[in-house]
Amino acid sequence: MPYSPIRNQDGFRLLFLDIQNHYVLARGRNVCRIQFYNNNENEISVGAKPYSTVIIGANGIGKSFILSAIAEIFRRLKKVQSEGTVFKKDRLNFQFTIQYFFCGHKYKISSFNENKKGLNNLDEYYSCWEDDKNVGLHRCPLPTAVLASSITISDRFRIPKDPDGYYWYLGARNENSPGTTGTRTIVRKTVAAIAECLTHDNYFKESLLSLLEKLGFEPKLEIEYAIRYKNVYLKHLESEEDFASVFNNWESVFELSGSKRKTAPWGHKKFSAVSKKPENISLIVGYLRRIVENNRINRQGHLIYSIHENSFKDEWSAIQLLSQLDILSYPRIRVYKKASKSENYNSFLFEDSSTGETSLLCQFINLLSRIQQHSLILIDEPETSSHPNWQIHYIDWLNDIFSRFYTCHFVLSTHSHFLLSELEEGNSAIVALSKNDKTGEIENMTAELNTFGWSTDDILYEVFNIRNRRNEALARDLEHAMQLIDNGRPVSEEEKQVLLQRFKNVYQGERDPLGRLIKEFEEYAESRSK
Repeated sequence: MPYSPIRNQDGFRLLFLDIQNHYVLARGRNVCRIQFYNNNENEISVGAKPYSTVIIGANGIGKSFILSAIAEIFRRLKKVQSEGTVFKKDRLNFQFTIQYFFCGHKYKISSFNENKKGLNNLDEYYSCWEDDKNVGLHRCPLPTAVLASSITISDRFRIPKDPDGYYWYLGARNENSPGTTGTRTIVRKTVAAIAECLTHDNYFKESLLSLLEKLGFEPKLEIEYAIRYKNVYLKHLESEEDFASVFNNWESVFELSGSKRKTAPWGHKKFSAVSKKPENISLIVGYLRRIVENNRINRQGHLIYSIHENSFKDEWSAIQLLSQLDILSYPRIRVYKKASKSENYNSFLFEDSSTGETSLLCQFINLLSRIQQHSLILIDEPETSSHPNWQIHYIDWLNDIFSRFYTCHFVLSTHSHFLLSELEEGNSAIVALSKNDKTGEIENMTAELNTFGWSTDDILYEVFNIRNRRNEALARDLEHAMQLIDNGRPVSEEEKQVLLQRFKNVYQGERDPLGRLIKEFEEYAESRSK
């Protein structure tokens, strides 16, 4: 659908962030300003695509810290809004001003206040504006949800101990051990996201099948569980008391079953908590009886669910309880690809797929599970382990999968130049960060740049300031500079500065022959300036 903006249309757009006294982004009295939205008015493409802002820059410049700072600002604002006061623990250790559009109005919230040390009142601690009118924080609606996504273990997002339904950490790190991650953690979170989506949203299944096809899989996905000690658990289903005896008298029960187990089953400690609600035991026993009666367990002792059947979402509550009791193993996801030169299909366990396949599929599934209209979505390094061809299509896929969420704003940080080629003018922006050598301030070098349809060489040269031996964009600029000199044409100040800056950005030192051309062009431009 072509871009057709309508002013004051329903939606959320993050405009800019000013930050000060941040230990990475802005030390001392320096203020770091990041602009995320290129339009000066609230113009939103109706029914087309969400807005995407891509942050690029060198390693260590602070891209991940920008995302985490935004997440923390909105998380804290939501918390103090609901509590009605600013407790000391809710105060950030940096100052900020954040501005955004929401449902046709412009909002600005600032914590820059020289005399706020003892203040707990919201309207004194925060300065807030709606359409340039000073209002209280309670009058400032916040994005409906804030989603923080990352597949790397080095992300800077906070992992909440108790999710509040507003800020969602959708990263790869383990909630109980934030410094660790693993395939099991990723798969477990993804299966929970699938169950959540299938339960509440028919649109999700269509989106998931579309995503599978984009990644080269068949539109088919299965979830597998193994049943532990099925000769014990599945033979004690005559009554709820009979089932409870497996945990309450586990020594004799396991001995009679012929098991050599000498220690309590892993779910023994959890059983007392689960059994406090009698309906939980009824749910478990009823579920186990059904899978036995319906022959749902295969010869390998596996229980398999397809996303095309409703039983998975219907049985999800029982599956969660059985997982807590360690009766069901950790889940596995199986995907399918058509075998080459054959009508047969090869199946792959998710953990056996490539890291890139795992990353993209998990990332999109988890976002689909929590996204709402008017959400802010923060994604750190979405290109992790992905093939360049997938990176080139990433923004296009994101726009397609989340097309109905055009009221949302995606902010991504990346090292990949491939992501930039699909950014369309009108519903995207680029934030290219660099550090000023003199002041140490972080600056955005390409606030108005449109890279849609550019070649990777063009992006490397003009955005990332990287040259290679066959860089066509650099070759064009060199040819243009030589033609100016050869033809004796006058050079405007703007043309001179643009070409010289591009050449100096990719200059590699005194042995680089490009230096000779820079000097010659500079002297010529000075002598023939308009």
